[in-house]
Amino acid sequence: MRHKRFIAVTIGLLALVTAPSRATVCEPDNDTRQSLKRLNIEGVSNQKRLAQQKTILEDLLAQRPDDVFLNLRYQQVAGAQTDAERAIVIEKYKKLADARPGDSEYAFLYATALVGVNTPDGIARLKTLGSGVPGYPLADIELAEIYSSGKFANHEESREQLDVFFAACPASFNSQALGMLESSATPPMAAKYAPQLRERLTKDSDPDRVKIWETIWTLEFKAHQPSEHAELRRQIAADLASLEQNPPTTDIHRLLILQAGYKMLDDETTLRQIEDRIVAAAPHGYTAKEIFWERFLKEHPYPKPGDPKSAKQTFYRALLQFADERLRASPGDSEYLENRFSALSELDDSTAKQIVGAADALRAALRKGIDSFYLPPLEFQIADTFLKKRTHVNEVSALVADGLNSYHAPWGSLISDRQTDESRKDAADLDFFVKSEEARILLEAAQQLKKPAIAKSAIDHLSDAKPEKPGQRSTLWTLQAKWAELTGRKLDALLMYRAAIDARPTSEKPDKDDELAAAFTRLWSELGGTPDTQKLLTKAPRPAESATEGRWEIPTKEMPGWELSDLAGHTWTASSLHGKIVFINVWATWCGPCREEHSSLQALYEKIKDRSDVQVLTFNIDDEVGDVAPYMSKNKYTFPVLLARNYVDDLLPLISIPRVWIVDASGKWRWEQIGFGDDAKWESEILEKLDRTKPK
Repeated sequence: MRHKRFIAVTIGLLALVTAPSRATVCEPDNDTRQSLKRLNIEGVSNQKRLAQQKTILEDLLAQRPDDVFLNLRYQQVAGAQTDAERAIVIEKYKKLADARPGDSEYAFLYATALVGVNTPDGIARLKTLGSGVPGYPLADIELAEIYSSGKFANHEESREQLDVFFAACPASFNSQALGMLESSATPPMAAKYAPQLRERLTKDSDPDRVKIWETIWTLEFKAHQPSEHAELRRQIAADLASLEQNPPTTDIHRLLILQAGYKMLDDETTLRQIEDRIVAAAPHGYTAKEIFWERFLKEHPYPKPGDPKSAKQTFYRALLQFADERLRASPGDSEYLENRFSALSELDDSTAKQIVGAADALRAALRKGIDSFYLPPLEFQIADTFLKKRTHVNEVSALVADGLNSYHAPWGSLISDRQTDESRKDAADLDFFVKSEEARILLEAAQQLKKPAIAKSAIDHLSDAKPEKPGQRSTLWTLQAKWAELTGRKLDALLMYRAAIDARPTSEKPDKDDELAAAFTRLWSELGGTPDTQKLLTKAPRPAESATEGRWEIPTKEMPGWELSDLAGHTWTASSLHGKIVFINVWATWCGPCREEHSSLQALYEKIKDRSDVQVLTFNIDDEVGDVAPYMSKNKYTFPVLLARNYVDDLLPLISIPRVWIVDASGKWRWEQIGFGDDAKWESEILEKLDRTKPK
């Protein structure tokens, strides 16, 4: 699964409005900004990248030991993977602060080192440094970031700290502050700061600053009502014309800003031309790959679950051709190698030799390190294909081990005290999914190879699992049943299959070929059971499902009232919809699963938009508000879109999208579903849920 990389603005990429005096430092100077570019290392594993970055930073700090921005970046890199590494960083900066009592810079660096380990202490120390007379503005922006998300989230306080920072650093190009303005600024804040930033940027000739135009446009969209957006787009058109003329260039950063601007203008013709220029200037870059992929999907949409097999074969044949074409231009590219392997694994006429060759090439790329994150890991997907094709099954165990390393590598073993209970729960769900996939794959390999020991470690990994969701409980019973059967304990397996069937959510209707029921019936027969006695076990009462039902969950908090504008400038309120069931879809234009879901969402909207008892709404959480209307126009979607980034931010400590909310006629938040699985049952599940939410 490919994920959009969030613009996680790193503290180390900040920049200096005034002379670097300790009391007024707001941004790094040009030398520091140029030096930090050396950290942009691609084509290696995460561990190798961090090791190389650490060496570079140590070299830079040897020359400029008091540069606060180099030190901040060093903290991030040197303490990125383990608690032990982070403890060393904290001790280093404690000693530096103790050796320089009264020095704001090192007091600040010690405070930032504490964040994530002892965040309350870090907050207290940062507050003593905050802007005043005198003050240390970087402390304010760090506090704003801490309050923006996680366990210590306080969005009102975060915005207040942003205001304090910009009061001390007017029109600052501090990238951390600009990123936070994009995501959390209220319309009054955007109206206040956008003109200041525009004025400064028009006088700045530094080519690295050109990317700030996108921030300014985003703030200007937030500052104005949708009815005023047409005038804003005329201003953006003038900005783009100026960028093209002074000077016309093939510089990739300038081209990316032109792409962002013409996307906001909904100018498909010019946008296509800019994309062609991006591809010519940086054919192997991340954006070029996105362009190639979107163009491919436009010509070859993903097959729907109900499509005939021939349509799916046609799609994967086109995908194979696309991957081969791209690999000729970009040999060894991991994403195109993944496309090629996926296509071959789905095509009926693929040979074992083709599949193994594609897998070997992909594994070689994975060993070098990739920037994308896949779930389940690509190594699991290769193992699954080997099992399906019954080839190289003896390599499955090694593939699963590599996949587990790929899953854990980006995160390391860090534990943060900023993590919320909800995010811990999400992380636990993710871990259960990966562990259950590990067990499923190794159980199949053990069965094919007649070597039960292969799967034992995976079953052991699940020994402490205590899943709460019915679907997870059913999965766990299923895996334990297969293990019991594999190790000759047929009676145990029989009862476990029965438990797996009973644990299935009531909303999860089994397919025509119900594997669990078939396994239960087969074992019952093997053990000498008869159809008459089988009924004694198949009529067991189902356990009550109180908190979850399949992918649906009951929210644990109330939904506050809201007042939000749509793209036409019309204001909607929660209170005005009392008496109706409200279906809300939360999404963003950059979210791939959201985009996949939207054709189904549009079909659902067309089906129920005239119902008097239901209101369909969507809450958009894009930072780049100007992208939303062009996206809707381009795809001819007509479902209502409310601009809700700040509202959703305040409601949820962690935003995972797409997600669906159902609010009953009394205004009570009844159900939530996260994710979209391209499931053919999606619409029918929604309709059933809406009907069950009707007042009785």
